[in-house]
Order: sequence, then structure tokens, then C-alpha cells
Amino acid sequence: MLATHAAIALIADDERLQFQSALASRDIIGQAKGMMMERFDVDAVRAFELLRSLSQNSNTRLAFVAEELVSRGKEPIPRNKTSARAQSDQQQPD
Repeated sequence: MLATHAAIALIADDERLQFQSALASRDIIGQAKGMMMERFDVDAVRAFELLRSLSQNSNTRLAFVAEELVSRGKEPIPRNKTSARAQSDQQQPD
């Protein structure tokens, strides 16, 4: 009887840990989905499809792909060649 109670307690604790992990994954996936929506001007469904494709193509868990995206933060917007050239022209003496 004691062994049964111990087993039930261990199973309950394991389920609790899995639940907490799932909530954390859901949170990070939601953040990554929001970043994809903003960055690529897509809806929530398309953003999730993009994340899922990245996950499948890299054979990496979706939560890990999302975590990597969120940890990188906002990517800098590259300057186009025209504006870079205009700036270098301004710096050179005539």
C-alpha cells in the first residue's frame, strides 16, 4: 500500500513538471509567433506555419526554435546601398 501511494505521488509530480514545461514552451512559442507576425506582416496561423517549417527543416523541437528566435531579439534592419553611399559621399571632402 505504501508503494502504491509513493508511485502515485511520483506520477503526480512528474505530470506537474510536464505541465509547467508545456506552459513555458507555450509562452515562448507565443512570443516567437508574435515576432514572426510583426516581422513578416503575417497572421497568427501563417506565423505558426513558418515556425513549424523552421522546426521541421532543422529537425529541432519547435520550442527550441522559438527560444532561439526570441533570444536573438529584434534583428537590425540593414541599410540599403543608396543610403550608405549617400552617407559616405557626405563624409568625403570636395
